[in-house]
Amino acid sequence: SNSASKSAASAETIANCAFTLVKEHLKYPRTASMDGYSRSPQYDSYGRVCTLISVTAQNGFGNYITEDYYVVLQSCSISGHYTYNSHIDNYTKNDGW
Repeated sequence: SNSASKSAASAETIANCAFTLVKEHLKYPRTASMDGYSRSPQYDSYGRVCTLISVTAQNGFGNYITEDYYVVLQSCSISGHYTYNSHIDNYTKNDGW
């Protein structure tokens, strides 16, 4: 990891940013809750930060389902301001931790 490019945001702040981003893609975002997140988000050489979060939300059939999402943020600040590239798929559902 490139320590010079690391933001000082905590793992929790990064996870909250990722959760906000994932909610934008859910059918019923108000039903969503974050059940867990990676305590050690990873940084790449471009300064992007990647994290894994577990989210439970209601789907289109009214069932609550829990899924894991791998989220890539361009940046995330201590205050919780984040940026992401809207032209790529920022999160992918993961089969497990």
